[in-house]
Amino acid sequence: MVVIVGILVSLAALSVNVGGSARLAEEEGRRLRALLALAREQAILEAAELALVVEEHGYRFERLDPGGKWKPLADDRVLRPRRVDPALSLELVLEGEVQPPGGGDEGVQPPRVLLLSSGETTPFELVLGDGTVRWRLAGDGFGRLTLAGPDPVAEGT
Repeated sequence: MVVIVGILVSLAALSVNVGGSARLAEEEGRRLRALLALAREQAILEAAELALVVEEHGYRFERLDPGGKWKPLADDRVLRPRRVDPALSLELVLEGEVQPPGGGDEGVQPPRVLLLSSGETTPFELVLGDGTVRWRLAGDGFGRLTLAGPDPVAEGT
């Protein structure tokens, strides 16, 4: 009897963990969609140029300063840099090409999703995945955002 209960508990824990990381991808996609919408509104209202930089294990928002340099919004309570669960992967696609994660080499400009004061945005697709399923957050040049998924990850991709 104890063995059967132990097996059932371990199976339940395993199923929670598998579904858990897939849920994390969806939750992170929803969070990022809301943050991007907020950042776009902020860019318009403040006549500021903002950007999203996707890093290997997170993302950050930046503002273009008067000197033409991008500065992280580290002190902003809402648009602060964020880390994602290590079980998730982030893949930014711009103009049909997968971009390397930002925040790497000093002096190398990371790829950015621009959120301009005019209301225009860089068209992009961001794939959030956990190895079994993935969610796709896409934005067009007019700031419309869509979140789609879950899509199963095919073998070998």
